[in-house]
Amino acid sequence: MIPSNVKRFAFLLILYLPAVGLAGDWQYSGHIKYQAAINLYDATSLFGSGGSVTALDQDSNLRLKAEKRDGSWDYKVHYEIGVLYGNTLEALRSLPPLPYGIYGLPNDDNRLFNLTATFYDEGRAAGVHRFDRAS
Repeated sequence: MIPSNVKRFAFLLILYLPAVGLAGDWQYSGHIKYQAAINLYDATSLFGSGGSVTALDQDSNLRLKAEKRDGSWDYKVHYEIGVLYGNTLEALRSLPPLPYGIYGLPNDDNRLFNLTATFYDEGRAAGVHRFDRAS
């Protein structure tokens, strides 16, 4: 489900882009990143729970970019999708909530505009999509 503020931002963006010449010299780019990690926790670790534990974590990120330079004006729109899957995320869910994230995906709860929406957040997996930059 997409929050109303993301829908509002997308609507304003649709109105904004034609005003700067949507058919102009826009540059499109982006990237895809994937990272896998294996962590070995011993019995003294919070994640070890009294015995040795091997945790496999995976992180992927897709970023799409559209940018244009028009004289002294610079227009940028970046969209991002991030997904986490792993044992560490599941173990962190069993700990008391912290006032800051130590492992996870972007969170805009403390910003003026919340442009991030969570589309999955259960067990070992979590995923968000967001407008990372619009200027």
